[in-house]
Amino acid sequence: MIRYTCPRCSILLESPDDQSGQKVFCPKCQQKLQIPEPPRNKTILATFAGSSGAPIPAQAEFVPQTNPPPLPPTGLPAFEFSHLPMFQQRSVEFCLWRRGVLASVSKDVKTYVSGGGGGGSTWTDGYGRVQGSTAPIWMRTEHVTTMELWIVDANGAESSVRIYKDIPLREGQEVSVVAARVDQGDSCHCLILNHTARATHFLGRSRSLVTPSVSEITSAVIAFLALGLIGVLISFAGSVAGFFVAAAACLAMVVYFAVRREFLRGRFANHCHGVARMLQ
Repeated sequence: MIRYTCPRCSILLESPDDQSGQKVFCPKCQQKLQIPEPPRNKTILATFAGSSGAPIPAQAEFVPQTNPPPLPPTGLPAFEFSHLPMFQQRSVEFCLWRRGVLASVSKDVKTYVSGGGGGGSTWTDGYGRVQGSTAPIWMRTEHVTTMELWIVDANGAESSVRIYKDIPLREGQEVSVVAARVDQGDSCHCLILNHTARATHFLGRSRSLVTPSVSEITSAVIAFLALGLIGVLISFAGSVAGFFVAAAACLAMVVYFAVRREFLRGRFANHCHGVARMLQ
């Protein structure tokens, strides 16, 4: 099997060896990808005893690995959470994807400019006055930074990781890349530890790991609609106070979700800092 990552969403994919070179679509972000060639096997020179019987050490051919599979969990503690108390706890598992020295760091910055407005019409009437109106013109600029890191581990194997964040890194620094996944789902790179500079960098997708599940969102929407319907029925019965009570309950539920989300994100950030301290 060929294991590789999508450069856009960093999802780990697998394809049979006979599909190398074919073009497929990423199942998560629909980015069109070309399946890479499978890595070659290492060629090892056999040991020769020599005339004196002393063994001659074997020499191994160095073959870089561009996209090795993620490492299994290395005893890193998982983060358990739930947005609603009645739901089962969800688990974010961490694993050390790669640790080594930066052999190469490249950065690509793209700028996207969009705009609109400016429509309308004007004219001059018989008295020389300008009539009509025009819409204001607006423009928006977005900068997207892509960094490609090549890491050489202790065994001399190379691996690459692509991140969409501007991080101060340079060649020769020792770094670790930590991956995470929720409930045995798709994994993504969430942390980069710079051991040389003693810095921890959170990647953009790390905070999205603690978002509410589909069942939690569905339950909250159903409860919201039920409270609203109860308030409408009570107001039709002639009691205005019941409608305000239902509206206050809906508002309290919205506030609870917002506060709970920020609370879980704070807990998750503290947990990630604890994972980083374990790997320092």
